[in-house]
Amino acid sequence: DKLHVSKIIHEEIKPRTNKKLFIIGITTFNRSEYLKDCLESLLDNVNEKNDYILVFADGCSSDNNIDIIKSFNYKDNISVVIIQNPTHFIYRQSNSILKYSQNYDFDFGFLINDDLIFLNKNWDDSYYEQYLKTNYDHLVYFGINTKKHDHYVKKDNLVSYVKAYNCQGALFT
Repeated sequence: DKLHVSKIIHEEIKPRTNKKLFIIGITTFNRSEYLKDCLESLLDNVNEKNDYILVFADGCSSDNNIDIIKSFNYKDNISVVIIQNPTHFIYRQSNSILKYSQNYDFDFGFLINDDLIFLNKNWDDSYYEQYLKTNYDHLVYFGINTKKHDHYVKKDNLVSYVKAYNCQGALFT
């Protein structure tokens, strides 16, 4: 069925130079103003001692999302892949990223929406270290100041404020 076929429209995979490989999947559809800010903040806050594959899944946006993604100068440790999906539903975008990531032996993966802004350097290593320390391989960032929470559970260094289905878009690992 042609309505459900994902297509890789851009793939620039650079040679690995670092020990760790992180995949960061970014879902987007007709939100170029958010995507640009997200990408700028992401590139300002990743660690040069890690390798990255940024996998963008776009739902055939009619704005300039693809041009924005291609306009950035990516450092040598950052590879870029753009997947286009004929249907723009979030599950299609997420699934195409997850399917693509199966081609790589990566250390950790992140799945984000195009409106996330990164504020801290080495945020990715912090998540990875928590995973190694706690053995929780699924972590979700949740902004308690902007979103409603329905419980509070703390275990070791991790805190839960909502059930997974109430996280309303965030950073998933």
